[in-house]
Amino acid sequence: MPFKLDNFPDKIPITRYRFYKIIGKFEYGFAQEFLILFNVENNESSYCKISILGIIQDLGTKSNLNKPEEMMYILFSDKREYPRPEIRITNPPAIEIPPCSIFEGIVELEDNNLKYLINKKIAIIVKNVVQKMKPDVLEELKQRKERADSRSGVFVSSRFVRQPYFITV
Repeated sequence: MPFKLDNFPDKIPITRYRFYKIIGKFEYGFAQEFLILFNVENNESSYCKISILGIIQDLGTKSNLNKPEEMMYILFSDKREYPRPEIRITNPPAIEIPPCSIFEGIVELEDNNLKYLINKKIAIIVKNVVQKMKPDVLEELKQRKERADSRSGVFVSSRFVRQPYFITV
């Protein structure tokens, strides 16, 4: 198997989900952290499908990257919460926003083309995240300038809590 990503029950083909948290500096245009979701499906013949999706979480969502099944429920279920064990189903909720397909075929882990494709898609997602966060960064810079010009008083800065925003490539 190219990736062993979580503890979902084994079935053929096996679908695995893995989240990565990206924390970028404000100076480089990142107003907050974001996630990249990898969806990997493969079978015993090393035939594999890899998809990717960028996710800007709402500011109130706590992410536990070590529990991808729980993250899938929080991000993609109607109630946005992990159900109690007695009502939990074995598969996570369906992803309504289709992830971008990166690769479909036989996987060889030393394949530099696969690494290049993954890096290229991640770079596109990062670029799109920066564009999406640009208004938040500009607003924060404007508020910082106003605070610096006034030289007195107490200032409170807050960002709006928004629904998760999904970035496809």
